[in-house]
Amino acid sequence: MIKIKHGGGHWTWQYEYVRLHQPYTHYTLPDREWTLQNKNDDYLANKQEILEYLENVVKSCVRESGIKLVELFNTEVCFQSIKMVNNRNVVKCTDKIGASVEIHSSRVINAIGANIQPTNSYKISANDDYVRSITIYDICQSKWKHQICATSAPIYIIGSGKTAMDTILWLSKIPEVKNRVHIISGRGVYFINRDAYKSNLNNYTFKLISDFDTNNIDDVYVNALKKGIFLSAHPNPKKWNLGIISEQEIEVIKNMIQHKILDKRLLKVDNDGKFILQDANNNTSPLEYLSVPKGTIIINCATRSIHDNNSVKKEGVLKYDNLFLTIPTNSPLGYTYDTSHILTHFWYMDYFKNTKMLRYEINIDSCEKEYILVAFVCNALNKVYLPYPKNYSENLKTDREYTFLTSRSNKQFPPQKTNLNLLDMKNVQKIAKKFLRTNKISRNT
Repeated sequence: MIKIKHGGGHWTWQYEYVRLHQPYTHYTLPDREWTLQNKNDDYLANKQEILEYLENVVKSCVRESGIKLVELFNTEVCFQSIKMVNNRNVVKCTDKIGASVEIHSSRVINAIGANIQPTNSYKISANDDYVRSITIYDICQSKWKHQICATSAPIYIIGSGKTAMDTILWLSKIPEVKNRVHIISGRGVYFINRDAYKSNLNNYTFKLISDFDTNNIDDVYVNALKKGIFLSAHPNPKKWNLGIISEQEIEVIKNMIQHKILDKRLLKVDNDGKFILQDANNNTSPLEYLSVPKGTIIINCATRSIHDNNSVKKEGVLKYDNLFLTIPTNSPLGYTYDTSHILTHFWYMDYFKNTKMLRYEINIDSCEKEYILVAFVCNALNKVYLPYPKNYSENLKTDREYTFLTSRSNKQFPPQKTNLNLLDMKNVQKIAKKFLRTNKISRNT
């Protein structure tokens, strides 16, 4: 059950020119091969290819297991209304025509993940004829593409993350756009150097985490930039959101940008067509004004909102006599994929029935710049303290369902040890122990 029109999560409504940051072979579910033909291992799959892969995975699982899959798309679930009746979950939903539906189920898994929302056009108060505000979904439409090419007015990109970089790269293929792209960037974003990623990303990641003592995040990031682990189009970036980019792409982007307005956020456009800006790091700073020519185009690429399920924070991962499981995004075991795979297996094997799971959470509001590194630390802490059964290691060696924990095995590339390896957790334990020791935290705290 999901509100969107078909399977694929946020990929279903992403902009048409989106593609993976990393090689498609690294975006692979265990034992589930891509059907791409004549593609190199470092190929970056596009939106349609990703959706086809995910659909093929679902079809394969259904075919191999014989499970009955009922797809209720265009259905909105009201998680706040869920209750227990006679040891069964009662879930209230609204279908695509607005009718109320009630589902009775022995088990429910809330797997909506980060619930990423689409980016809207930038709201402006000026006349639309003076400044045009469009979305990343609009620019691929022939109407807007024609208008972009038919004028010589400047194009302002709002944001400096992956969406902004993808948009500038897409615009770079249009000759009429040359010398017209400007960027309004807030605090700036670091990207992992994809050329370094090819060698050994895990070593780089563990090095970053090992150097991080919770108080030196700026030094860790700057050193990574100097060593070529990080790249950025911003001269003084502040955040790392796990984005990946190549040296060649950064060079194209830098050559495309004619003017950078750094460390500012656009508040609105006044009736005279002036941009009203403010310091991105200070909400009380004086307003600044920038005059732009008539016909200027704004493309909003700013960060989309991510809404964690508040019920996780209030009531935990399990509730209703352990018959309702929520996959948390604020206490990761790696990505949501890894978290959901591990927790779902543990849940169905009743590993949590008589065991309390110690869980470290991330307070996003207090560690915006450090979020990714803190997430890796939480990943380590939670994995170290997961309530593994006594025979867990033996299960991993023999059970096909658990092979993903020791390697992302796939015929297209050889098995490799990753930071998800639960059999050899030396690095994970080092990180967890150092973090606890540095912050004087005991396991019982």
